[in-house]
Amino acid sequence: MHSQKSDTLFVYSLWKYTPPARKLLHRIKYRREPYWLEAFLSTQQHSAPWTFEKSSLEVVCVPTRLFGWLSRGFHLPHLLAQELASRYSLAYREDLLRRRIFSRPQVGLRKRERAQNVRGQFKMRKKVDLTGANLLLVDDVMTTGSTLAECAEVLLEEGAASVTAWTLLQAVTGQTRK
Repeated sequence: MHSQKSDTLFVYSLWKYTPPARKLLHRIKYRREPYWLEAFLSTQQHSAPWTFEKSSLEVVCVPTRLFGWLSRGFHLPHLLAQELASRYSLAYREDLLRRRIFSRPQVGLRKRERAQNVRGQFKMRKKVDLTGANLLLVDDVMTTGSTLAECAEVLLEEGAASVTAWTLLQAVTGQTRK
């Protein structure tokens, strides 16, 4: 497990974004083969990356662009969040975040462009009191951390006590996802 402190949150990643990991991720996402997800998850020793009481932790995933879900038939961060919640007996809060309908994909954008592209893109689905909640924010890949930081900011503004991020893959410093 790899970890990195972003400007606003701590991010745990199961794998580095290496060529073999990229190839497997592309099989899952772009060839619509989500059953390969177990290959990622079963080959690593899982230790819970959170330090606070597990019973207080709730899982939330980064919402997708509607087109991504419709074109694939699934949303990988949602599948990951469901799996983590199930493995560790955690509550999964599917109802928290939403993404604006029209936004550009992050793939191929530089760090500054990524931050601008997601600014203001995430909102709460409905008014919820998150006071004192410890949240585990799940996404598939962390490249620059812009998406995770924007989602964490929304959750913290709603009163969450903490937001920690977990991703399947983490880009190597200086590497951009293609």
